[in-house]
Amino acid sequence: MNFQSHPTYHRQRFILYLLEVANNPLTQIELQKLLFLVHHDHDISYYDFVSYHHGCHSFQAASDFEILSKSEWIRLSNNKVILLRSINNLGVLKEQDKQAIKSLFQTYDQLQGEYLLSYVNERFPYYADRSTSNAPLPIQSQEKGEILFTIGYEGLSLEAYLNKLLKCGVKVLCDVRKNPLSRKFGFSKSTLSQILPQFDIQYVHIPELGIISENRKDLKSHADYTRLFDGYRESLTEKDEYLRKIYQLVGSSERVALTCFEREPEYCHRSCL
Repeated sequence: MNFQSHPTYHRQRFILYLLEVANNPLTQIELQKLLFLVHHDHDISYYDFVSYHHGCHSFQAASDFEILSKSEWIRLSNNKVILLRSINNLGVLKEQDKQAIKSLFQTYDQLQGEYLLSYVNERFPYYADRSTSNAPLPIQSQEKGEILFTIGYEGLSLEAYLNKLLKCGVKVLCDVRKNPLSRKFGFSKSTLSQILPQFDIQYVHIPELGIISENRKDLKSHADYTRLFDGYRESLTEKDEYLRKIYQLVGSSERVALTCFEREPEYCHRSCL
């Protein structure tokens, strides 16, 4: 079999080198915790993390475990992650990343299993295991009662996006994209609708309030966006039942967020809603 010379993404090579320095199979939970510690302690930015079952968790990293398994760099067996091939001599990892990983094991060489899990949860209580912790996440917004937020996922990882929703106490995410597909990991309807309920956030998709892709082409100036949104606002007069659905969601759930792609709401139709 012709093996891939090295993984496509640098973050995946980072995982492989961490496994190589560990020199022993790790559980997926242990690998998640060690990735978290090296990111936090050495200002590494390949992955973001969110509070999940067994504490801090990166969905992107978990996806990369599966990708590396399919390409036969690692084997996932009985929750163990076993390195199959060395990456040490491929010259494809930054020296500073290698040093960060070596330092990680010098600092935490005695931590493994439940001890590692307890250490991370106690040191970083925000990320403590959501399945066992009764401590509510701190809500940033101080307003009480019914609040309608908006959020765009442009420039955000799935984990950073989830953290924003959790810190604001959002109970319903209302997706107002016409076509809820994304080439960016985690932001297609199929993934959001599966993951959000695990954080007690309801996912609702209202495609009727989206803008067709054809109308979004060739938007180059502020005037172009003004014309687009003026037309969109006029179209809303015929979509009362869908606007009423959002109104009802806010009334019943109190904290609702409208979501689309754009980071800045003034360049997104969600601001019109």
